[in-house]
Formats: sequence, structure tokens, C-alpha cells
Amino acid sequence: MRCVVFAPLGGQTILDGIAYKDKFKEARNTMGNVWYYYDIPFNMANLPYWDYIVATIAACDFGSKASNYHNLRVPILDEVVTNIRSVIDDQRKIWRKKGYNILSDGWKDRSGRDLLNFLVSPLGGLIFPNSMDTSKNKKNGDYLFN
Repeated sequence: MRCVVFAPLGGQTILDGIAYKDKFKEARNTMGNVWYYYDIPFNMANLPYWDYIVATIAACDFGSKASNYHNLRVPILDEVVTNIRSVIDDQRKIWRKKGYNILSDGWKDRSGRDLLNFLVSPLGGLIFPNSMDTSKNKKNGDYLFN
């Protein structure tokens, strides 16, 4: 999905077109400045959500304010977590009917702790539900099963 902006109803004057071009150029330059200043990888622009983010922001009124630090950390994060949990709950219903594979992967972190990742591989895609510190436990089949 690419962001498309339509001309306002009732006819566009030359001044409206110039103002739009100026605002569009300012928005692109601001985005570029933020992108470069925070060293955001260029491949983020290829992610499926990127065009959706830009289109959603573009659909807001120019008077809208960006989310602040607190909103990103608390209410927006809570909403995203709730949505993700809902998707996983829906997936779990499918797992019960169609089955799934559980994958595990062990590694050591920088502190030398043994960590174990668990992944679920259903038909709908890979999900990462859990990671745990296993440095105080013996790693064998019985431990993994329990």
C-alpha cells in the first residue's frame, strides 16, 4: 500500500498546489532528517508496516500531535501487547485443531547465563512465546519436556 493524497474537493487552486508541495517537501525532509540522525536502517522502508505507518499518519489532520515518550511507553505499548495477545490466542485455537511444532534454541548471553528460547511453528507462521534462564538447571530431555 502506497500513501496517495487526493486533491481537495471543490477544485484546487494553484496556491493550494504550491502549499501542498511545500508541506510534502517539508514532511519528506523532516522524515529524512530523523532517519539519518537516529541512524535508522534503510531497509526499514521495505518493511510491510512502513507504508501503513506513513499512510496512517498522512490521514491525520495537520493539527494532530505525534505521540510522546509516555504515550509510546505506556498506553500505546499496552494496546499493542493486547492486540498481539489476541492474535496469539486466536492462533492457539488453530493449534488445537491443526497441531504445531515446538522448537527450542539454547545460547549463552554476555553474562555467561544459559538461555533457552522456545518457538512455536504452526501452519500460520512462527511465534516466539518464551525465553528463559536455564543456567541453574541440567539440560536434558526431561527438563525440556517439563
